Amino acid sequence: MKLPGTSRLNLAGRRSNGFSIIEILVAIGILVLLMGIGLFLSMDFYRTYSFNYDKDIVISILQKARNQAVSNINQSSYSVYYDDAKKELVIFEGSVYVPNDPSNESIPIERLGIAWSGIINFEQLTGNVAAAPLEITLISVGKPPLTITINEQGRINY
Repeated sequence: MKLPGTSRLNLAGRRSNGFSIIEILVAIGILVLLMGIGLFLSMDFYRTYSFNYDKDIVISILQKARNQAVSNINQSSYSVYYDDAKKELVIFEGSVYVPNDPSNESIPIERLGIAWSGIINFEQLTGNVAAAPLEITLISVGKPPLTITINEQGRINY
């Protein structure tokens, strides 16, 4: 705050009421630094959000297949298959995967790497998994891998 009756002297000895170029450059430098930190933090936030979003989708697909088997929908077991070429998880009825079956439910998983191959079959009425324990590893750039485990009773732990 400027006191009444005072002002600064510039290099020519005249009174000046504005900002010097050095003050403006320092202020711009501070703003650029704060924006850079904000951008860095927002990118990390986006990666974390994206990874958690895809993780929740994978878990909900597994839970949906198990719930359909336990609920005995169409008097059948339900399975989940990961198609690495198409980057999608497929929920299907029964234990044999038929790629072009119209009753298959395909969910794309594009931003996430999944280290798992095969079929997870949830048995009719019980939801048990015969080939348990199963491990599914989710891989994302800049995040540690997350392992989802399915035990003999079909419980999904993450």
